Amino acid sequence: MGEQIRVFDDVGGFFQARLREYRLVTRTSRIGGSEVSIKSHLVRLDVKFNQLVLDKLHEPCFLAIERPVSDGKTYLIYEATALKAEHYQMLGMEVSLPILVRQEFLDRVKEGWGSDETWIDVEAVFTGYRMDIHDGIPVFRRSNLTPLPGFEAKLLSAYALRYLLCVEGGADIGRLIGFDIPLTINIESLIKYHTGVFGFTGCGKSNLTSLIIRKAIEYIPDLSVVVFDIAGEYAIHLLDTLITSRGYIVSSERYESYQSILDSQAIPESLEERIGYKPLENGLRLMIESGRILHIQTSSYMEYKGVTLHDLFEYLEERASKTETSSLQVRYALKKLSDFLLKIKKFTEADLKEYRITDLDPEVKAFVEHTLIELARSVHEKSGVRTMVEFILGELRSPKEEEYEVLTPQILVEEALKPNFKISVVYIPDPLSARRTVTSFLDHLLTIKKTVGVKRKVLVVLDEAQEYIPDRASKEDGTMDSNRSVEALLRQGRKYRVYGWIASQRLAHMNVNALQQLHSYFVSTLPRYYDRMVVADAFSLSYELLDKVTELDTGEWLFVSFKATKQRNVPSFIKAYNNEDILVENLRKLNLTNT
Repeated sequence: MGEQIRVFDDVGGFFQARLREYRLVTRTSRIGGSEVSIKSHLVRLDVKFNQLVLDKLHEPCFLAIERPVSDGKTYLIYEATALKAEHYQMLGMEVSLPILVRQEFLDRVKEGWGSDETWIDVEAVFTGYRMDIHDGIPVFRRSNLTPLPGFEAKLLSAYALRYLLCVEGGADIGRLIGFDIPLTINIESLIKYHTGVFGFTGCGKSNLTSLIIRKAIEYIPDLSVVVFDIAGEYAIHLLDTLITSRGYIVSSERYESYQSILDSQAIPESLEERIGYKPLENGLRLMIESGRILHIQTSSYMEYKGVTLHDLFEYLEERASKTETSSLQVRYALKKLSDFLLKIKKFTEADLKEYRITDLDPEVKAFVEHTLIELARSVHEKSGVRTMVEFILGELRSPKEEEYEVLTPQILVEEALKPNFKISVVYIPDPLSARRTVTSFLDHLLTIKKTVGVKRKVLVVLDEAQEYIPDRASKEDGTMDSNRSVEALLRQGRKYRVYGWIASQRLAHMNVNALQQLHSYFVSTLPRYYDRMVVADAFSLSYELLDKVTELDTGEWLFVSFKATKQRNVPSFIKAYNNEDILVENLRKLNLTNT
């Protein structure tokens, strides 16, 4: 019995509950012109009324409903979504009754709470898991069992929740609301399988993102982080990390002093009240003095100069080996190039590795260009082969330059792939310039990863992601290109150790195909119903749970992950740690608050 008390929380002996009803609910909505159906396995439970129990149920909680099976019994795990205190007298009270009669009813109700005529009606949604108890240890596994009305239900304890959600030795990102225990996750899986952060203005998206970036750098030594920032928040949120890791602040703006940088950034009022501007000025001065404030050119697409003939052959051989519609055309182009370069021009393997395609003599360059043009025309315009070939053609036609005079997206890629690189915050306030830069950066990053095969891991953070992946894209404003590049990142990046982090407050008009590539997501306050529908559609999450995000406070999140938690896709409510607390403490350690 003592072991079971560890698994279950009986709220001081007062929790008593039984299953009253089970039902399967299907909700259908229209999103982006298509019909979407979400199924939820819902139950209703009768819980004996007690004030302590009522208060406990107002916090997030998990219920274990007893279920007999052929070899004994198991427990089906449900998550509470709504509750209501009920009194038998209320069932017979109609608004049509005279006011004096209603007052008598209400007096009986008021005095009767806690009697046998009262109970708590609780609605809960199935998590998809069952729990078996072995020697006092809860063991969870996926299940499609349905519950049986009349059986007893219990509350899971914090002890059991650790076995359901928490990864041993994982990164602590916040505390589980209602249980006051840390949620520890596999931070590498969180990053590796792409993550989204969604919530209304002021919910703490940049605060949470900055916190996770810190954790990722701490736990993943070979990780580079590049943050694309339109709103001007991350240079301050991550100032201490930028200083200690010798990171860069990169901007399309030209700064004359630390004050001009500070003026361009959104300083949280709470941070200003805690430490004022002086520590931030001191930190930015250190960045300037160490040459770590850089200007990036966003108006043109200078191409990377490092692709060799060997890289080109490797890429074509890889595509030729795939079972796709364009493989035949790729094999034909590969044979033409091979015959010309190896048999006619007598290139050796060493020559292929040495010669960059920008260094070829005019005759060879013309043949390579003609062959690639033929290949591009012979495949579908939206194919990956077409995109890559067009990129290489652009490089072939670009002028040869010995040195870079300004920072470009392509040079930023090269820097991010170096072993000692940790983090860069790229601040580009103009959305059109930001889209062009992100498109160029991602195209280039994936090209190098595919052709050269650099092993370093790269996390690309896109704040205000609705600017890059709207559901309606056009060529004129750059959204068609940015959509293509971000989708490529999310669809293909994991194979090449390139990961995506998407943050946005405007889900209603975002590219759902891109969102569906995310394996983990944090959702905070989304007051608009349509935004919640997009989340439900993209991640197959029940409407009942999503409706609860409207009650969340700043820094509180509904977190669901397919890979990062101990069990997959179990929604949990967390209070994330405050990034500002860490920032202030680290600025003090750097002695920037006292100078």
